[in-house]
Amino acid sequence: MTWYNGADIFDQAYDTVFLRAWKNDGAPSRYQIYVADYYGGEWRFYESAYDSNGTRIDTTLIDRKVISCGSYTGCTYAEHMGLNVTRDYLERHAATGMTFQISGRAGKEIFYIPDFHIQGFLASTPK
Repeated sequence: MTWYNGADIFDQAYDTVFLRAWKNDGAPSRYQIYVADYYGGEWRFYESAYDSNGTRIDTTLIDRKVISCGSYTGCTYAEHMGLNVTRDYLERHAATGMTFQISGRAGKEIFYIPDFHIQGFLASTPK
């Protein structure tokens, strides 16, 4: 298996977004938008994602954990999700970039991937 990871996009203070792909020998490449969201308050339990056109994006929960808790500060959480996309989907957003929202039972967050980031990633990964 061969992995391709794009550079981190720091969309917000501690959040991370990057594109990645992997390819098994003899199989087509698979593509994913990796999202790591760090926040305080209550668990959000992310379970869905939509792009700015209202298109639902298939998601995979990768990790969910408590980062820290304090008696005065409350708890900080991290949720890592994979948004499963196709190369064609990324190519359609390469000229404009893309905005998407992840949502859960107790919150949501909006992220943006710039056009040049998508273009660079596509140029460095095989079809």
